[in-house]
Amino acid sequence: DQHALHERVVYEQLRAQHRARAVQVQRLLVPTVVEVTPREMSWLASVQEALAAEGLLVEPFGPSTVAVHGVPTV
Repeated sequence: DQHALHERVVYEQLRAQHRARAVQVQRLLVPTVVEVTPREMSWLASVQEALAAEGLLVEPFGPSTVAVHGVPTV
């Protein structure tokens, strides 16, 4: 299955970047706003730095929303 193969290649690239501590980030021109529950908001606040190290830039954007400013380049 060509789609599954592509997903595996992307996964392996992301793993290699993670191991090398060199995850490249693609900053979004327009942040994506996502609604979250209070429990999810609390969890995101506690892992925000870990997510950033993996290339996912997420910041609070109100009482029940977060803004995604960047994603891993892969």
